[in-house]
Amino acid sequence: MKKILLIVLLCLALFLVGCHAKYENCLIQIQNEEIGLDIELTEEESTAILKILNDSEWKNDVTKTDCPYLFKLSEQSIAYSDEAGLFNDKENQRHLIVTEGQRAYIRSLLLEAEKSDLVGKTYEEVLASCSGLPVQEYLNYVFYVNPDGNNVVVAFDGERKLVERAEIYSAVEPEEDDFASITVGMSVFDVVKKVGHPSQSVTFGLATMDFEGKNGALFRILWDGEMKVAEVTRID
Repeated sequence: MKKILLIVLLCLALFLVGCHAKYENCLIQIQNEEIGLDIELTEEESTAILKILNDSEWKNDVTKTDCPYLFKLSEQSIAYSDEAGLFNDKENQRHLIVTEGQRAYIRSLLLEAEKSDLVGKTYEEVLASCSGLPVQEYLNYVFYVNPDGNNVVVAFDGERKLVERAEIYSAVEPEEDDFASITVGMSVFDVVKKVGHPSQSVTFGLATMDFEGKNGALFRILWDGEMKVAEVTRID
């Protein structure tokens, strides 16, 4: 009887330790092998993440959710799913579902981290990081959809050696009105933010890209010499 009571008390102690484990103050490193991300958060950003981890209500057991992001703390790592808004702490056998506000903040950090990590990469490194993903290349630009479903636009320098600018936008299902709102002079980045990833570039001798709208509608954008919008035409 005493042995059974001892086992019960031991299990209860382990349960309570898992529930109330706290994470020490440190700079947090975020990694994602799928997209080649490896970046360290600032002190302010790390403090904000630690507050979420330490002040939130965790639930026992680790879920089977696919968590491609790894938040590396001083002595342990916690997996995170941006899609589910969920942390899995395998060491303490528990998981945390964040609030919508917390999820939006974490997503903003992940997007900024991914953008910062892309700048300065070579053409070969970018293509390797998006291998197996939907990709379009055009002049000094590479367009792809990352594993989270976001639209990524990468602009290289004049010799197409290093990334000068990268932007990441949420996926969209553009209506015809969205294409109608594209104006002459808009940049490639403005267009992708508004109507999403280009579907193809099929014309020869002209600087054009085709974009697909809702219900399969096709629109062709003609660019000027500075890759600014010159004309938008529906072609289907």
